[in-house]
Amino acid sequence: MPGFAGYCGLKRASFPPTDQLSEGELAQVTSAFVAMMKSWNLEVAFPDDLPQARRYDLLMDILVKPVMIFKHGYYCFDFCTGNPEGCELGEYCSCLKSEFYKP
Repeated sequence: MPGFAGYCGLKRASFPPTDQLSEGELAQVTSAFVAMMKSWNLEVAFPDDLPQARRYDLLMDILVKPVMIFKHGYYCFDFCTGNPEGCELGEYCSCLKSEFYKP
């Protein structure tokens, strides 16, 4: 199963590293990227407090990770495994706020 780059034609190498973009540029790119993903029936759910730089990095990872495209319905990337230990969201993982999580 190819990464999203195999479907949309965008390459990870075409995007600058996070530290070369301003906060506003990061917001523009992430917003446009998420809108483009919707045309492929892909949704993205970020925690509200997740910084733009982290959002950008997570979206860039989608380009190289395996992804399944659906003709009907949507697939949503929420980046959470259900366990905050090792979660891609790190300290922004919503599981950390859950009453059921007891480290």
